[in-house]
Amino acid sequence: MRSSTKSFNIRSGRCTIYRDRVEILQEDISGKIGNWLFKRNIHSAGPVYLLAALLLFIASLLSLTLTNYFLLTFLIATTVVAIYLFFQNRNYSLAPLIQRDQINQIRYHEAIPGKSRPYFEISFSPKKEEKPDLVLLRKIVLPNTRHKGTTVADTAYWILKDEGLISDRQA
Repeated sequence: MRSSTKSFNIRSGRCTIYRDRVEILQEDISGKIGNWLFKRNIHSAGPVYLLAALLLFIASLLSLTLTNYFLLTFLIATTVVAIYLFFQNRNYSLAPLIQRDQINQIRYHEAIPGKSRPYFEISFSPKKEEKPDLVLLRKIVLPNTRHKGTTVADTAYWILKDEGLISDRQA
């Protein structure tokens, strides 16, 4: 039962489902930076972490010349964390718009109380003709709030199920 548009709230914006595409509008600073980078052909979150690691490494070299060993230790530790996050998030996309025919799978992850929010993970292939084995992920983090007795995450799940984009819940 596909309608023209359906939308639901996400943690920092709105997700709208159209007949031919899924549009993710993030209104916080990370969403605005992500859109700005996407417009400049940086489609993955990996280069952001790599740039942060490079800047932290340069700052650690500067702190070495100042002989501030506490700051040096802190900056080296955060550089290692940034490199780890680069390898974890190199396949995550910053795409604010995903065509329906590019979507391979959408998985729903339940919230873990005190640890994580509920989220959807969209697996899609942006350039099937050029790189058929390239699969990117886009995470849509949902608010864990209630509206009229049901959670916003449940409402979003049923919208995607009604649109035929998701089949079953997965943990």
